[in-house]
Formats: sequence, C-alpha cells, structure tokens
Amino acid sequence: MLCVTKNFCIRQLDKVRSGEHNFTLDENARIRIYQYVKYIYKSFIIDYDYQKRGKDCVVFLHGWGGNKNSFDECDPFVKNFSTLKISFPPNKSYASHQALSMLDYKNIVVNILKLLNIREPIVVCHSFGCRVALLLNRDVLVKKLVICSGAGIKPRTKKLNGLNNTKKWLDNRDLHFKNVLGSTDYLALKNIDKTTFKNVVNLDLKILVKDISCPTLIYWGKRDKETPMYMCSYFHKHIEKSRCIITNYGHFAYLENRQNFCYELKKFLGEKHDN
Repeated sequence: MLCVTKNFCIRQLDKVRSGEHNFTLDENARIRIYQYVKYIYKSFIIDYDYQKRGKDCVVFLHGWGGNKNSFDECDPFVKNFSTLKISFPPNKSYASHQALSMLDYKNIVVNILKLLNIREPIVVCHSFGCRVALLLNRDVLVKKLVICSGAGIKPRTKKLNGLNNTKKWLDNRDLHFKNVLGSTDYLALKNIDKTTFKNVVNLDLKILVKDISCPTLIYWGKRDKETPMYMCSYFHKHIEKSRCIITNYGHFAYLENRQNFCYELKKFLGEKHDN
C-alpha cells in the first residue's frame, strides 16, 4: 500500500500545477491526497483545510475575495468541532480558465462534503459565502447556520444625483471592502473572472431564504453599505428559527468585532435546539 504523507501530497500537487499529473494512483491514495491538500473541480484547484476533531463539523464559507483563512480568528472557539475551510476561486494562486456559476460554487462544497463524508454540517458564512449556503441548503441537511452580513438578496436600485455623487462614491469606494459591481475587487479581475463575478451578483436568491428551517444566528453591522440593514431584516423575518445580533460596525462586523462574534458563535454552537 502506498504511504501517503503530507510531503508526498505536496509533490503530487506540484505535478497537478505543472500539468504532469495523470492520476495513475489508486483511488484511495487520491482521496487521501485530497484530504491533505486540494480538491480539483473542473480546471480549478480548490484549497481547503479539514481538521477532524468532534462529531459535528463547522464549515466556513468566506466572502468574495477572501480565502480559507478568513475565519481563523474563530479557531480557539470551535476546538471541540471538526472544521472545514474552503478557498473559493478565483484567487491569486491559480489562473482561471473558465467562468463559474453559483451552481458551480455550490457543487464545490457538496463534492468536498461527500469526499470527506461530512453530514449535517454547521455552516458559518460571510457575504458571498451566504449565497453558497442558500444553494447548499437545498442539497444538504444543514444542522445550524450562521450568517454574517449575508449576500444573496438583489440590492434595491439606487439613483445617483449627478456627477458630484458619482465622484464621491468613486473616491470613497477604496475605504470599504466592496463586494458589488464596480468595486476595486471587480476592476482588478481578469475578463474571465469578471464573467464569474457577474454570474454571482446577478443571481437573486431571495426566494431561497424562506427554505431555511435550521436554527440560524444572524450577525450584522448597522453601518454595512455592501449588504445594508434591509437585507438583514429580510433574513431575520423569513427565517423562522433565527436570532439576530446587530453591531455598530460595517460589512466585516465579524472581524471588526471579532471577540464578540466568537463569543456569540461559541454560545450558539453550544445551544440545544429542537429541530
């Protein structure tokens, strides 16, 4: 039997990156390689980190432009749980060869959950990650859900009054972690990734919110400009088993107010709920 060490996995990953890998390894070895390092979806190499500890698994889904480390501050507070952190494409490590849809992002998570035999995950998501969670909830029995400044609801149209307001918006956009069309994140993308971005933001997932039946913690910042408070209100109103915490922060309230968020997360994970 092939001994699959972490260093061996990294060498195999290097072959994947260079296009030399033909996957002649037996299936068990391949799975163990993926468990250590990566998962391959279409032409994308998906980074993830899986820590097997407790019976329940907390799956972290980051916002647009984030990565698997976006929720690292939570690690000390989930030490009794298994954890799965996924880095969604596009990212700086690997070039994109095709555009992705929201169904692709959902499939990435579903496939990794199956690969690692994770059932009834507890999902913690921020912004774009909430879009993935809304679709994931249709295919997977989610045990609990934590929504941090969640996206997925189509924004209300907003008219700008003249050039002054337009210039003001452009001048101030760099002060925020923008997750909307026209942002610095969007402008920095390659054309193929801009198509992915448009596929993401143009899909209104509002209709799926009412399908969430698991206990849900909603964590929001009242100064959030990217996912404004009316979106928070919609989530809270239409998720029956939801509890909402409003903070005096912005779109990254879970990071700006990390000590409080981690405390609330730990408390929520430890609560008993009637499903």
